Amino acid sequence: VTGVQTCALPILYVGTRLALFYRILDANMMFFVLSVSLVVLGTLVLIIGIILKLIKKSESPIIPAGAATLLMALWLVINSELYQFLFHNIYLSGVMSNMMLLIMGYPIIAYINGMQRGRYKKFYITVVLICEIMTIVIGIVHVTQDVSYRREVTQVLLIDLVQIAACFLGILTDLFRKKIKEYVFSFIGTCILLVYCVIEFILYIYIDDRHSGTGVMIGTYLWLGFAIMEQLLAIRRAKDAERAALDASEAKSNFLANMSHEIRTPMNAILGMDEMIIREANGNEKVIKYASDIKSAGNMLLSIINDILDLSKIESGKAELIIDDFDIASVINDVNNITRSRASDKGLSYHINVSPDVPKGFTGDEVRVRQIMLNIINNAIKYTNEGYVLTDISFEPLQDKMGNLIVDVKDTGIGIKKEDIKGMFESFSRLETDRKSVV
Repeated sequence: VTGVQTCALPILYVGTRLALFYRILDANMMFFVLSVSLVVLGTLVLIIGIILKLIKKSESPIIPAGAATLLMALWLVINSELYQFLFHNIYLSGVMSNMMLLIMGYPIIAYINGMQRGRYKKFYITVVLICEIMTIVIGIVHVTQDVSYRREVTQVLLIDLVQIAACFLGILTDLFRKKIKEYVFSFIGTCILLVYCVIEFILYIYIDDRHSGTGVMIGTYLWLGFAIMEQLLAIRRAKDAERAALDASEAKSNFLANMSHEIRTPMNAILGMDEMIIREANGNEKVIKYASDIKSAGNMLLSIINDILDLSKIESGKAELIIDDFDIASVINDVNNITRSRASDKGLSYHINVSPDVPKGFTGDEVRVRQIMLNIINNAIKYTNEGYVLTDISFEPLQDKMGNLIVDVKDTGIGIKKEDIKGMFESFSRLETDRKSVV
């Protein structure tokens, strides 16, 4: 193997490919190992970030960290004597090196923006647009004019310095606003990386056009290490928050269950005494009307209490169905008596139509069937200010004496947008209520 020194470029080796491989490895073994390790590490971090994103259904900051690490590792390889294994053309090697320099700052900005939760997103977008314009200008100058390699590299590094300055400005702003505690490990790692990059770029411009890149390599390893520590800390915080939320939910469920039991006892006593008043009113229509209103309101309140108790059971995983024979006509009659008065108070046209093919006897949870029908009909009445609420009840027979009881509610209320339908079955989800059109 023969070594030839050309200009500011590293030694250009001439010989067989195998001999060339052993000669360069012998002279750059440590650099080769560290560069390949950096590529592998960056790839692993990128894959882990994508997996976390898919599992957590949210953006993972280490995805851009892994991408930036890969770009830096590629730049280190391309900018060393190892470039001869990738490219047979020195010009192409220089172009690829400049390309890595141009784009490696963008994932770093994306990483910092993610750690800052988008507080300065507009600022970073502005910086990226400025850098893109500068890149286009450099490309035009490169094509239309004869530009020296050193001058072109200086222009490329100027774009990197703009990106570095933007990163420094963003994290220093958080430092003065005392928000660094949200990502203290990332703050330390990013500062180390940016300082090493500035030093490396200065050496690159004023000492050697193809500097070894040791500073960038060390800074990248440290930055990635701190980024991984930050991600692990974030996972721990998320688990602690989830555990606290579960504890709070369990405490709330226990509270609701206890309160529902405590309130239901005196409520039943009130309804029982009210029933006695109705029986002993001796035809006094005024007393009967007042007592009937109390009974109606009491039944509604008792229904709400039962709903709260059911919710606490569902959240604690203790909800269960009570299967028994029941008369559907009795259920429909109860639903009609409870909902009709509300519709009448709002001046709505209200009808419940029962198909003749609906069987009289059913086997199932009578309480749940009544509860479901009350919920959907009351909801239609609640969001309908004028017009009608129409309920059609039909039956769809299936095999083995099974079937579906179909309750179809139509109204002239505000309706639901198609894109909001998917949120109807989400916990504690409330749709917009200020629309006037029916969907």
